[in-house]
Amino acid sequence: MSIAERAERIREGSTSPFRGPGQPCPIALIMSQMTEEDIETLERELWRPHTDRGRLTAPELTQILEEEGYTLSKIAVERHRRQECRCFKRRSQEPSTS
Repeated sequence: MSIAERAERIREGSTSPFRGPGQPCPIALIMSQMTEEDIETLERELWRPHTDRGRLTAPELTQILEEEGYTLSKIAVERHRRQECRCFKRRSQEPSTS
């Protein structure tokens, strides 16, 4: 398969789990594979305030998740924290019901 063919397959969303309007961000995808306890812990760490000296950095959270067998980048953590990932962009694009 040529590079052009591979690129087209990715653009169509047929080989990438992170593309397309209905696909979750990497953090959401990871959370869908976690236990309820791990989800609660991850959410607590993600939303810990910047001023909290105990807040884990994006690289630290990434390392912990990678040690648990998940694959992601620190950028995915940062985007989710800033609410710039697909989880939040989809919500902001939904029409208002009021």
